[in-house]
Amino acid sequence: MKHSTINRDLDLLRSILNKATAWGIIKTKLPKIKSFKVDNTRVRYLEELEAQKLVQTCQEPLKLIVLVALNTGLRRSEILNLKWQDINFTERFLTVRETKSKKNRHVPMNQQTFDVLHAIFRHTPGDYAFPGDKPGSHLSESYVTHCFGKTVKKAGVKDFHLHDLRHTFASWLVMSGVGLKTVQELLGHRTYQMTLKYAHLSLEHRQSAIDILARRTGKLGAKRIERGTNLA
Repeated sequence: MKHSTINRDLDLLRSILNKATAWGIIKTKLPKIKSFKVDNTRVRYLEELEAQKLVQTCQEPLKLIVLVALNTGLRRSEILNLKWQDINFTERFLTVRETKSKKNRHVPMNQQTFDVLHAIFRHTPGDYAFPGDKPGSHLSESYVTHCFGKTVKKAGVKDFHLHDLRHTFASWLVMSGVGLKTVQELLGHRTYQMTLKYAHLSLEHRQSAIDILARRTGKLGAKRIERGTNLA
């Protein structure tokens, strides 16, 4: 079990114990429960060829979920909880409810997201975009995670988890020149600090842009330096 998962269980345990203390059920001093240290700076994103291989290997409905994740940056639970009432095909945006910040978030749809969800809409009855086997339910997170793990292995993509699709979305935006503030808003991060993990990607691509420019100006710069030396 991952440390982040254990920490969530520990948070729940703390809440239960604190509530029991407040109600007078527990009268002794509570022990200090320490959380595991979790590295939240890990950024693993797909290269373009990896993404193509992964999508081609996916079977439906996993393929559709992966495409939505890559194009919106939504979390697994946010995608699976999408209801048709949350999808505005006219204005082309999604409303994400029950977010970590407890606020609704509006995420615009690009053409691929629109096409994927609109195609599902024409053939999927019920409330959910990705319905489960039982009426009124959506696909379970554990089932999707299991299928994704098998697909990643089959596609030969190393060290890649379902949540990394969200990292891929953010990384591709930053490397395309989108500002970190906009990325923060699209991801629904509560603080700017959470988005700063992608800042180094922006710096790397800005350096690449400068290096490309140097190929054009290099000879010009050399001549100017030489002339300046002669004049001195």
